[in-house]
Amino acid sequence: MEPGITNQSFIFSYTDFTLLGFPGISRWRPLLAIPFFTMYLVILSGNSLLICLICIKKTLHSPMYLLISVLFAIHITSCTAILPKFLLDLLFQLNQVSLTGCLLQMFVIYFMAVCESNVMVLMSLDRYVAICRPLHYHNIMTKRFLVSLTFVIIIQSFALVCPFVIFPSMTQFCKSNTILHFACEHLALLSLGCGDTTKLEKA
Repeated sequence: MEPGITNQSFIFSYTDFTLLGFPGISRWRPLLAIPFFTMYLVILSGNSLLICLICIKKTLHSPMYLLISVLFAIHITSCTAILPKFLLDLLFQLNQVSLTGCLLQMFVIYFMAVCESNVMVLMSLDRYVAICRPLHYHNIMTKRFLVSLTFVIIIQSFALVCPFVIFPSMTQFCKSNTILHFACEHLALLSLGCGDTTKLEKA
């Protein structure tokens, strides 16, 4: 039996996809690069400047500001996972992405989103201890405690996001290779899969 042939039927699956964000305004797509590039520069420079400021100023080396700097780093990573590729698409029509690249982009976006939520929870915990247990604050919110919570966040985020990447990686895509988004998205990718993917979409 030849590879790719099962029960006398040829199984074809796309391995490259076309990202098609804002399909209705194709004529003006290059102009969209201006506001998105400006926004990316502001996000990159602003967050980087604040991270450097927190690192330089020893008076800001407290749990609250360290968590804020982590939040800034998450924002930079999330935007970098989306905007550079999208800008290349707008300016040079380089909108092709491999399945591996698509899954990697999805993983980074969702992983950072879950991490951001968890960091916000840690910030709430930090403020709760500072307000309700001020005398014990430095004994509770130690660097060792923060490092331990950071590892917990990474493991939890990884465990939550992995299914969103594993399920599409096991799916065969035969309906189309056009994703009507400017970035890879879980449901949009699964909708291109062969057969009934409703169970995977609900997972």
